[in-house]
Amino acid sequence: EGESECILFERVLSEIDPYYESKGIYVLSVEGIGFKPYIDILSALKIKFFIKTDNDVMQVPDSNPPQYRQVGFSRINGLIKHIDTAVTTDTIPLNSSLIKNDKMPSKRRSHYNSNKAVLDDLRRRYGLYLSHCDLEEDLGECLRKDRFCELLGGSTTTACVKLLKSKKQHQMAELVEKLSEKDCKKIYNHYNFACLKAVRNDTL
Repeated sequence: EGESECILFERVLSEIDPYYESKGIYVLSVEGIGFKPYIDILSALKIKFFIKTDNDVMQVPDSNPPQYRQVGFSRINGLIKHIDTAVTTDTIPLNSSLIKNDKMPSKRRSHYNSNKAVLDDLRRRYGLYLSHCDLEEDLGECLRKDRFCELLGGSTTTACVKLLKSKKQHQMAELVEKLSEKDCKKIYNHYNFACLKAVRNDTL
């Protein structure tokens, strides 16, 4: 999606394989969620691509009473239809009865886990990788509380996630400078960041 992912992924890949770029691997930030123009260009050039995007739940604008949508799931459904025009219906079922509580990381992970088999299949078939929650939460889940808090200087995972989300690029740039070889290997081998193995044609 953005520069924070780019900074982290480049750091991890450079630790795993310092010459990854010479093998034709490139990490590209789309500065948001506008993936479709990139899909069109890369497909036309016959360049294989992998997409990593967040498992967002957001309030529908101007909804009263407030309504909430699984925009991460919806985004993946739209990308599938864009990549494969034979698909005309939603691949991941959307929950139409969400409440504000469903924005919580634990709820987003629960919705992911309920659809994990389908999402794993979409990884294999289309190279679409939805975050378990979002970049910062996924990183905290991967590194675990003690190491995550040690790296960021916070006392709780929640506080560290909040810190990492503030001034995102700056905080991520500082964080990756502190990552050890062990940290990078842990991220590379974790389910939440399987897109990194995918670009090197490894299997999780």
